[in-house]
This record gives sequence, structure tokens and C-alpha cells, in this order.
Amino acid sequence: MMDFKARRVGAENFTTAGDMAHLLEALYCGRFINPDVSKKCLDLLASQKVNDRIPKRLPGGTLVAHKTGLETGICHDVGIVYTKNGNFLIVALTKHNDKAAGVSKVFIANLSFIIYSYFSNL
Repeated sequence: MMDFKARRVGAENFTTAGDMAHLLEALYCGRFINPDVSKKCLDLLASQKVNDRIPKRLPGGTLVAHKTGLETGICHDVGIVYTKNGNFLIVALTKHNDKAAGVSKVFIANLSFIIYSYFSNL
């Protein structure tokens, strides 16, 4: 991760949507190390200050525990959104050619809003 020297020689770290979903589920269910550690991790994720993706289009006050990722050519956000009708996890990992990642950020915000809207109408 962020080891640019290793990257230049072809060594790279990768993750998948499945990896991230598995980790989020373990946190949510209190199975990441133990329930106390899981709660502390979720509290930390809920204090995220970069909110231009998953939470961007959600109603104010919606609790979102999430982690963003942004690097040249990639824009990610993964997290758990808490709603009155049920909570959901969302994993959005994108590749792009936009220097500012604007299209990816809008896509992730829209995706989150669509899923939130579904849960709001249950």
C-alpha cells in the first residue's frame, strides 16, 4: 500500500469488493477481533471527514461509517449506512481517467442515494 518503489517493479497490493464487504460485515457483526475492537473501528469510520462520496446525497444526520480511497486512477468508498428501515453496506471501487475523480465521486454518491432510497421505501 502506497509503496511506489515496489509498484515500479510490479509488486502491488490489491483488494476486491468481496474483501471489503467481508471486512465491513465482520465489523458490523462484532466479529473483527472482538466486539469492543469492532465498535471502536466503526466509531472511527463514522468520524470520517471526507464525505464527498457515500454520504454526499444522503439526508443530513444519516450515520455512515465509511472509508474513502483516492489515488491516481482510482476512487473508492466503502462503508455501512444506517437507516431506520435497515442498515446496508456499500462497496464502490472505481477506476477512472479523470484527474479530479469527479465522475467517480458523483457515481458513488448517486449509487449510495439510490440504495438509501430503496431502504427508505421499505
